[in-house]
Amino acid sequence: NLAGISSEYLINKYYSSPSEVKLTLVRAVGCQLMSIAIAIANVFGLP
Repeated sequence: NLAGISSEYLINKYYSSPSEVKLTLVRAVGCQLMSIAIAIANVFGLP
């Protein structure tokens, strides 16, 4: 399971990194999730 491996890797990296890096990572992941959600909404024609 590639997604599981990569997320586990990211979590390990996340917990071993300084707080500024964590904040940046959280922000980047949040932006990514938002754009994915918007793309899915557009595909299904949701408002």
